[in-house]
Amino acid sequence: MAQEELTKEASQMVLDEQGGMWVETCRQMAYGNFKYAEEMFNRFLNLDPDETKIMYILAQCYAQMDRNGLAMILTKKHIDANPDFADAYNLFGVCLRNEGRLEDAERYFKIAIEKGGDKGILYGNIGSLYVEGRSPYECIEWSDKALALNANDYNAQWNKALALLALGRFKEAW
Repeated sequence: MAQEELTKEASQMVLDEQGGMWVETCRQMAYGNFKYAEEMFNRFLNLDPDETKIMYILAQCYAQMDRNGLAMILTKKHIDANPDFADAYNLFGVCLRNEGRLEDAERYFKIAIEKGGDKGILYGNIGSLYVEGRSPYECIEWSDKALALNANDYNAQWNKALALLALGRFKEAW
């Protein structure tokens, strides 16, 4: 299920009781008002504490706030309930990467690929694991895979440029 579908489905669950508050909360999160979104998604979760779709969206909010532990707890609950939802594995991998657990992050990104996740984003995420001195060559390899799917992927472009700079290939990097 795509992220947009998940958000629409979750919003429909609470829309009857909460009116436009769900839509407004999603809008505020999109605008970067994570504190407001956190408060409101917690309120929605209070209405249905077992709803893993709300947990997942709240986990996205926590990841944006650099609260990776909370994001991983909620994402893991979503994965347990929805083991085929690739985006959750990607989010878990992002949180692991943010905490410096690079090998674990790569494993989760690869699971997301197996589950049918957006390969362009996931290849770019794997490339990002290698950009900071681990292996510029592997960064370039994964970034090229991402760019083959989306030549405008600025994260993959950035990671590849950093890897090329690390290799002293300055002309290619610019």
